[in-house]
Amino acid sequence: MAPVDDGGGGLPRTLPSVGDHIEVDRDVLRDVAKRLHADLQDIKGWGSGSLNDLQNNSQGLVTADDLGQYPAGQAISQTFQQAYDQIGSVYQQFVTSYEQVIQAIQRSADNYQSAEDATAASAHQVQTQTSGGQW
Repeated sequence: MAPVDDGGGGLPRTLPSVGDHIEVDRDVLRDVAKRLHADLQDIKGWGSGSLNDLQNNSQGLVTADDLGQYPAGQAISQTFQQAYDQIGSVYQQFVTSYEQVIQAIQRSADNYQSAEDATAASAHQVQTQTSGGQW
């Protein structure tokens, strides 16, 4: 029996218990990874608001020249630059994490495929040995 979720953000209600049969569809996993990868390419592309746009076009950055050449404007522009750099850094971390999720999904599909292939090979070997009279 699966642990009881008290509604406090714990386990999903559909979490299988140890004895439940779990089936993984490798093709669905690969399709999800493919769709996420396409989405990631859009994020990494050159559209408005993309990471490349943010990092290379300085779109939205308020510079010291925009604020005027006086001490308060210079100080505010430094704050804006730091904030802009921080947003770019967080955006890059998000993209890196997104890539890692895609890779993990793909690895999972590959691992299930390998496990199924090994199981089929073992079953074939047992069947061959049994029908060959070696048992």
